[in-house]
Amino acid sequence: MRRTSLGMWSVLLATLLYAHTAHAQSANTLDQIVDEFRLRSSGWEVTLEKFALNTFYLLATIELTWTAFKLAFRGCDLSEWLAEIVNQILFLGFFLALLENSVTWGTAIVDSFRQAAGAAGGGGIAPSDVFAAGVNLAGKVMSEMSLWSPAASVVLAIAGLVIEVCFALITAFMVLALVESYLVISMGVIFMAFGGSHWTKDVAVSTVRYTISVGAKLFVMQLMVSIGTGLITSWAATFSDVTANSLCILVGCSIVLLALVKVIPETMQRIVNGSSMANGSALAGAAAAVSAGVGAVGLGMVGAAPMMRNAVSLAGAQVDAADAKTAAASGEAPQRSRLGRAAAMTG
Repeated sequence: MRRTSLGMWSVLLATLLYAHTAHAQSANTLDQIVDEFRLRSSGWEVTLEKFALNTFYLLATIELTWTAFKLAFRGCDLSEWLAEIVNQILFLGFFLALLENSVTWGTAIVDSFRQAAGAAGGGGIAPSDVFAAGVNLAGKVMSEMSLWSPAASVVLAIAGLVIEVCFALITAFMVLALVESYLVISMGVIFMAFGGSHWTKDVAVSTVRYTISVGAKLFVMQLMVSIGTGLITSWAATFSDVTANSLCILVGCSIVLLALVKVIPETMQRIVNGSSMANGSALAGAAAAVSAGVGAVGLGMVGAAPMMRNAVSLAGAQVDAADAKTAAASGEAPQRSRLGRAAAMTG
């Protein structure tokens, strides 16, 4: 047992030391992931634009042909033809300009939201900073571990891991939002091709709306992360006296911060996309966890009711059988009061 305990603590201490020495490199790797997606996605624009233009011209030809057939079939005069031609020129010209400038305009939309967040005090949005701050906070908690207090050390190790997981998830949400913005800008050009027809223009409009929603999501996330980074720094500075209350507060606040960074930006994105706030899946996960516990208790209570009814019926039948047997043996009718019958059923 002693050898096992020493081995376990050696592994925990080695893990802690490794986390302290490697967190800077891991943080830089996160920034490299974001930069790699930005650089690689920027190379897709020229190729995708060629396919998008071919699709746009095909849909525009179908649109103009169908419009000409309708006008000719109705026998329209020259004024109606001119009005429809002007309408088609404005319609197709707008979506063609949207296609050719989708990358430039999409980048401007997203960057404007981020600049607005920076002007409001949001600062930059660097996943490595948040991840490094979370590692430092978890390291401070786990540094209080001691071989002489194995039970307390296990609690500290679990708390440190929970804190680290929370901030790793926050960092993952930030990376996801940034990569999402790069992908929607680069790949959105192919969806702009569907603006060449009245039947498919909603796809192009939805892409523009989605780009705006991604910018709004980054706007809110940048503000939330700025506040959260300040909170993490203050928590790490004030964490000196390790008590059960302070440890629970750190773990609870980390979970709350994770929920805020997850729910609020996605809620803003759904609002811009036109979705109802009540349809959000972010809060549904938390609500499902609570509902599962309540549902388990409810199912237990619902299942207990038929069992109780069956038990009462069985007890009543057994009492009636016993009374009938007694009456048959004595030749008299059974005389049992209600209290006696209830006592017999309870027994």
